[in-house]
Amino acid sequence: MPNDDMPRFSDEQLVELCEDFEQHKALQEHRWEQLAAMVGENTAATERIAEAVEKQAESTAGVVQLYRDFQGAARVGMGLRRFLVWVAALGTAGAAVAATILYVLDKITPGSPTP
Repeated sequence: MPNDDMPRFSDEQLVELCEDFEQHKALQEHRWEQLAAMVGENTAATERIAEAVEKQAESTAGVVQLYRDFQGAARVGMGLRRFLVWVAALGTAGAAVAATILYVLDKITPGSPTP
């Protein structure tokens, strides 16, 4: 037995609700399409940034390697200097050894004048 106390929708109200629902559905679909487009644009922008960072890293690789080479040369130079100071501390014999080492290094260094 149906509940007769409940009001019934008129056909006019039902049509209006149906139209409102269809408008709402279309609006939500449009919003989802906009969101999908923004996500696509964001992904493309992120890829462009990643490529730019990679190119920047490749273009500066030589400078970074040169910097590391200078650091290594400085470490070697400091180690050699400490060694020569230690040898010189041994006295006259140490000074002779240090002078010999410096002479040999001068002769094997590229670009140094040869007699």
